[in-house]
Amino acid sequence: MSAQTVLIKLLLPTIFLNIGAVKAQTNVASYEPVRYNGEGIVYALPQTRIVVRAQIERINHQPGELYSYAKRYFGQEANGEVSSRYRLGRAIAQSIGIPDFDNEYIVDFRSGTVADFITLNRRGILVGINADRQDLPTPCPDTIFHLPTAQLASDRTAALPQEYMVAGTKAKQAEIAAAQVFRIRESLMDILTGQTENMPKDGAALQLMTQELKAQEAALLALFYGKEEITWEERSWTIEPKDNVNEQILFRFSPLRGVVDSDDLSGEPVTFSLRAIDKAPEMDEKEAAKHEKNLKGIVYNLPGSARITLTYNRGMLFNEVLPVTQYGRRQALAPKMFRDKGHAIRVVFDEHTGAIRQINENNQ
Repeated sequence: MSAQTVLIKLLLPTIFLNIGAVKAQTNVASYEPVRYNGEGIVYALPQTRIVVRAQIERINHQPGELYSYAKRYFGQEANGEVSSRYRLGRAIAQSIGIPDFDNEYIVDFRSGTVADFITLNRRGILVGINADRQDLPTPCPDTIFHLPTAQLASDRTAALPQEYMVAGTKAKQAEIAAAQVFRIRESLMDILTGQTENMPKDGAALQLMTQELKAQEAALLALFYGKEEITWEERSWTIEPKDNVNEQILFRFSPLRGVVDSDDLSGEPVTFSLRAIDKAPEMDEKEAAKHEKNLKGIVYNLPGSARITLTYNRGMLFNEVLPVTQYGRRQALAPKMFRDKGHAIRVVFDEHTGAIRQINENNQ
């Protein structure tokens, strides 16, 4: 899900126009609040969190008033208790970027620079340089994990003869209701076999008549077997990628209770595994300091990747390779790219990884 962006245009002071001998460029330095003089724009690079999202289906059962007679007339027992049961639906994992406040930088614009537009998202993460709004990711509905529509219990009233209302016992009411079900089924069979005297005139009328009869049958059967409502909810878990993880129990799932804690043995485990696929070599302290010192220009991320798997009940729920910023390295765009010769360079960054998504010359 992309955050909305805020466009910041930096107006260059006209007093710098008199400085002709000095080549202007974009100066970027690691951000330290004690040195920040308010004359630049501070941006953060993102770091990765793996967010696991699961769809939980809940089925609520309301028993029918004639449930104790269901087996007598239809051969199958009915549940006479108010109850709920659960089903684990789709589960996915996503790489989500959060601001890395240990990696903030100041963009200090000097006279003549052609990098005069910086775009940050609402969390202060750099998403564009010289990029028009249409070049940037636009906020859009989360279609990748859209929850199914709730299925509410039908409020259709069963069509029953007057004798049902005046019946003195539940047993008599069950007998009358069951007889009505069998009459409807007989009528449906006559229509489907063409043996009824009042056959519908066309296909549309036939469909309408059969739908009405089936709806009436369902309403009558609800007196015996009750009604059910299906609702959906989403649960999520956030993991910070560090070392490899092998089948760690993320949570447990019970058909009777839904999501339960990882140590609750009433549910079957849903496990999470992470295996680094593309990971930059480790650097010692001296090498890391040298690498950081050489980052001159707009600093961005070159992420690594990891394979993420989710399993449940011996089945695979999810198995994909996702980008992981912490497994990669920070790199920098050469300062000369934003000097005052030639056209401005347009750069678009991924707000979740900090990687370059698009880079080209802006000819406008």
